[in-house]
Amino acid sequence: MRRLPVPLARRGLPLTLTGLALARSFFGTSGQTIDDIFKYLESEDRLGVVEQTLEWSHVAPTCPDTLCASPSLPLSLRCISCAAAADPAGLSARAGCYPFTDRDPFILHRAPHVYFIGNQPAFSTRLVQGGDGKKVRIVLVPRFKESGELVLVNTATLEVKVRSFEAYAG
Repeated sequence: MRRLPVPLARRGLPLTLTGLALARSFFGTSGQTIDDIFKYLESEDRLGVVEQTLEWSHVAPTCPDTLCASPSLPLSLRCISCAAAADPAGLSARAGCYPFTDRDPFILHRAPHVYFIGNQPAFSTRLVQGGDGKKVRIVLVPRFKESGELVLVNTATLEVKVRSFEAYAG
């Protein structure tokens, strides 16, 4: 079990429902934020990078410089200028990711109990522990279409199981 630095531990891990001992908070992304980081790294340590975003308390450190312009990001989540470039008619543009003058929407103010990243090349998981002893389960969820794998998290113990399915190919 790896330990997180003390600053994250000081923020604590909130219960999502007050008074319930087994209530857990979940936070996840569809994977674009991590995929974007890997455009600039030679490493293949996806769990390590996800753990770093948790330590930094920032889930999209490359945004807005590269992420908002990513063609894989849905138009509804791109900043106005990026969405306008991809959709000149402006039909899909909404007040997008930047500029935010009063807050950064990608900052994690509280660490979740389960931090999951979808659409990853393969399943992987790690349990990290804050300086105050609280645990965060990091889960990389594989692309179901390619892997046929479903990830289950036990909310009481934070243990993870993978179930595989075979699809009819005919």
